[in-house]
Amino acid sequence: MAKVFRLYNGNNNIQHWGSSVSYGSNAIGQIEDPNAASVKKEITSIPSPFARIDLVKNAYTEVVKSGELHGDTIFHKMVSDSLDVAQIFFNLPKLSDKVKVIVWNVRQELDILEQSDSDGQRRVGNTLDMFLSQDKAAYNFDRMNSVYLLHYVGRMRQTQLDIIGATSPATLFFSSANDFSYLSEDIRFGKDKVFDNQFASLDQREEQFMIFYFAYRKAYPNFARLFPEVNEYMDLVYRAGLTPDQKDKVDTLTINSVNDYPELIVNPNKVEINGVLYRHCLENVQVTSGFEIKSSIAQDEKKPLVLPVENGSIYTNVIYISDYWENTNKAPYFDPKPIDERRLPKANDKYPYLTVSDFLEDVLIRVPNINTMDDAFYGGFIKDSSYRYLLPLKDTFFHYFTTQELQGKVGGQPMIEIRESFADNVKVTLRIPIQGKRFIEYTRQYIENGEIRPEQNKGMLIERSFSVGLLSNIQYDNAKDAYYRAYIMSEFEDKNNYKLAFRKGQSTISIADPVVRNDGDS
Repeated sequence: MAKVFRLYNGNNNIQHWGSSVSYGSNAIGQIEDPNAASVKKEITSIPSPFARIDLVKNAYTEVVKSGELHGDTIFHKMVSDSLDVAQIFFNLPKLSDKVKVIVWNVRQELDILEQSDSDGQRRVGNTLDMFLSQDKAAYNFDRMNSVYLLHYVGRMRQTQLDIIGATSPATLFFSSANDFSYLSEDIRFGKDKVFDNQFASLDQREEQFMIFYFAYRKAYPNFARLFPEVNEYMDLVYRAGLTPDQKDKVDTLTINSVNDYPELIVNPNKVEINGVLYRHCLENVQVTSGFEIKSSIAQDEKKPLVLPVENGSIYTNVIYISDYWENTNKAPYFDPKPIDERRLPKANDKYPYLTVSDFLEDVLIRVPNINTMDDAFYGGFIKDSSYRYLLPLKDTFFHYFTTQELQGKVGGQPMIEIRESFADNVKVTLRIPIQGKRFIEYTRQYIENGEIRPEQNKGMLIERSFSVGLLSNIQYDNAKDAYYRAYIMSEFEDKNNYKLAFRKGQSTISIADPVVRNDGDS
């Protein structure tokens, strides 16, 4: 029995060498994909960026046709991945260590190819020129000045040229068809990880980016005509995805609202799509976080965040930036950058934060006998020990807290606590209050004759006897004005000399930087 081969379910049976007609839109719509809309296999076509742009255009159309913003089909994946690319461009300044931009200027690059001495390169140039000329109306190629390609250069790169996406003259942005799911552990925005299997529509992304996308549409001349598929998708987002408050923010946008965002510059180029400048996120973010330090005395314009250095579920009910802290999050033990120049872990926003090495010194000094100073010395809460310790607190601590607070409790526990695990191993615990009605608990182990490695949270324990020269005790009306400086002379080697800072009001002693030995009396 003869078998009629047909890609779609039509009723025009052709016998033998009968006449046929070209497929129309209805026929094309009836073609069945054997994989349906499964995300198990990426939709493939001729391996060219032009084919990928067409697939992304179609993906936007299919999502709108379904009426489901938050689906799990291959079309939702392509839209989500393309929005990942858009969001990476939007956050490019704070991802400079992970992503670089390669600029492909259309006219210049085509001229180089077409004028090449190589016959193969001339053919490539002519072929590209033909594509761009023939399909200029459908894909806005006649408006395209340059293509900006995202080149991943981060620690998880697998090739020398990982191109993960680019700008598009027909869909604003498009992603590669390659599997870049491994980047989900290196680039994220809030809880949304790029190129993973948890697809995020526009309304599920950080609000600043979502509002900007609507502002960009508002400012782009003839957006609905030039990007009809993206425009219909954004209409669906507005209807089905935005909250009433977000709709109010979108409704107030004007054609000039996009100017609130800085121009995105890749020296010397300004990133644009068909001549309309793209923008990037606001660096001076306003953060409302449960990790903000709870200080009674600091007058900082931006109160820094105090971040956990160990992962786990202890802080998962505390708001970080735009969402709750994740159990896999943790800050480094040591950050060499000045506090105001730091970028928040995972979020990458430029915002001050503090970690354990900002509060605790690298060295803990144990003194066998300091009983003569019991009326003016506080050595922290120490249980069942005949030793006393010079508190390993840095000046940063006293910028935010008083000596009276140091001697008190946080959440029913001592603010600073010293415990001896063994004779050569002492653990110091410091509890820093935060706005989330909790505290961050920092601990550091100090090992006798151990290594000093702040990036690994390792400190050294030393034991010394001291003779101290000190100014007369003076009572100050303001405890913050009572700063005494004393130079400590070790009875042993010069390398163990340390400068100590005495603060009155049952004075505390904290280690500061080493000083040159003075040969005179101490």
